[in-house]
Amino acid sequence: MDQYLEPEQFKQWKRWTQGLYALYGLALFSFGMTAVVAVFINYMKNHSVAGTIFESHFQWQIRTFWWGLMGLLTGVVSLFFIVGQIILVLTLLWALYRLGWGLYRLNKNKATFG
Repeated sequence: MDQYLEPEQFKQWKRWTQGLYALYGLALFSFGMTAVVAVFINYMKNHSVAGTIFESHFQWQIRTFWWGLMGLLTGVVSLFFIVGQIILVLTLLWALYRLGWGLYRLNKNKATFG
């Protein structure tokens, strides 16, 4: 996380990262389609943010997508049992936490972890 970015470049990547968080948040209302777009962008632009605080945000977003998808599929498969409903609710709460924490750290100009 020691790569230096010019102030304008820093602002640009911060806007990109905020936009990706917004896409992940909108996924709750778009049946996940905006999350698919966001994770695709994360993978495509990941090399461009290497060594910056934005790299941790991109990794955070990618992990949130895959773990959230796993929680969603597990919950849906076991939906007819009470445990499926619990899994879906916990996955939703966990995803909201991840989005909130990521945005909080981004607004503080800090990495999500480390």
